[in-house]
Amino acid sequence: MNNSIDYKTNIDTEIVNSKKISCSGVGGSLGHPKIFLDMGDLKEIRCPYCSKLFIFEKS
Repeated sequence: MNNSIDYKTNIDTEIVNSKKISCSGVGGSLGHPKIFLDMGDLKEIRCPYCSKLFIFEKS
């Protein structure tokens, strides 16, 4: 997995190799409850809490 920040839009982005992922924000007291996201037929999904963008790429 690859983490990066798009500094133009200030959005945290993660490249993932699974369409079923979890997100808990930045962690600690600054995070949010851990949630599980399923991309289904999509190639990307955004966390509804922190707006982190997950992009699917086959490995």
